[in-house]
Amino acid sequence: MVIQKSFVYLLTIYLYGYIICISVREKNLKEAAQVNSYEVKIINRIKRIEGQLRGILKMMDEGKDCKAVVTQLSAVRSGVDHTIGVIVSQNLKECILEAKSNEAANDSVQEAMELLVKSR
Repeated sequence: MVIQKSFVYLLTIYLYGYIICISVREKNLKEAAQVNSYEVKIINRIKRIEGQLRGILKMMDEGKDCKAVVTQLSAVRSGVDHTIGVIVSQNLKECILEAKSNEAANDSVQEAMELLVKSR
């Protein structure tokens, strides 16, 4: 008798070229889909920022007012800061959930906090 286990593989591409492959049993597919949808939200957020930057370049090529360009640059900076916050908070959550012992949890939280400080 052969027992076949069903796995679904999710491929997630992060910033800076990191690729993570996660294998998930089918019964956990719903949870995996939630993780995957989170990543889609981040990617969409970054694409929106990219669009704003392209718009700023167009404004500069057209000789638009300096005040309008600076306003749009401030909006981009705000969007990037918010995206960093979302990514770091998700990392903190994952670090805590993956920790097996209190000592490991402290190390994981410390690592996430260092990432937060580095992002500022």
